[in-house]
Amino acid sequence: MAQAIQLDLFGDHLKTSGAEFARRLTVALSELALEMEAGAKRNATGSPAVRTGRLRRSIRATVEDGSTGPEIHLQAGGEPRISYARLQEYGGTVRPTAGDWLRIPLSSALTASGVDRFSGSLRVLAPDEFYARRAPSGLYLFRRDEPDGAPWYKLVRETEVKGSRYLGRALDAALGSLQIRMADIWRVSLGGV
Repeated sequence: MAQAIQLDLFGDHLKTSGAEFARRLTVALSELALEMEAGAKRNATGSPAVRTGRLRRSIRATVEDGSTGPEIHLQAGGEPRISYARLQEYGGTVRPTAGDWLRIPLSSALTASGVDRFSGSLRVLAPDEFYARRAPSGLYLFRRDEPDGAPWYKLVRETEVKGSRYLGRALDAALGSLQIRMADIWRVSLGGV
């Protein structure tokens, strides 16, 4: 008999708690969305390595009404438009868009912080500073003023980029607390039943 009373009480609370549950759910999902955004931005600071911060600035988390209830959307690459956001998340093949070769910077071409000294087109930035030379392991660019120096770039037709899952890792971390939050929302919305 005690179970029947509790079920009746639960049913009454369920009928009257819909609006309170919806309000608490929206608040909890908004907090979770902010945690996911912050986590993704932290992840995008370390892996992939930050050069400009544009990818990190493009990360957004929102709570929207979906067809079956509220949904959290975590995305990157929207505004500002970042064409490489998907590639950094999932990985993939990179091919040249304005020529036949990609240049992969070697240690000579990197600053102390690991950034390419020539971040744009060498045809524009340093048109006469480099020459290509074939070696058994591939094609390389050398500086003209360092004829016996180390190569600065390796030239390749394409390269594979491993995905860093900067969004996925943030989602995984935040979802760990979702079940606990949902149980708390139900408990409080139903008046401790």
